[in-house]
Amino acid sequence: MISLQQRFKWTKRSSNVSIGDLVVIHDDNLSVTHWKMGRVQALHPGSDGLIRVVTRVTKNRSGPITKLSP
Repeated sequence: MISLQQRFKWTKRSSNVSIGDLVVIHDDNLSVTHWKMGRVQALHPGSDGLIRVVTRVTKNRSGPITKLSP
């Protein structure tokens, strides 16, 4: 990868979540101590094969993977 600035954040692939994983759901409107937990029900990959959206067991049924922590 050639770039003018060295980037460390997305140079390595991280492991994907899998069905049945317990995750913490980030919410910008709540403090960290009030974040909800959910369980992954289904995975929805993007056109490049990477998981972009998951369906989870919570009040809000689906959302982006960037708002989850295993």
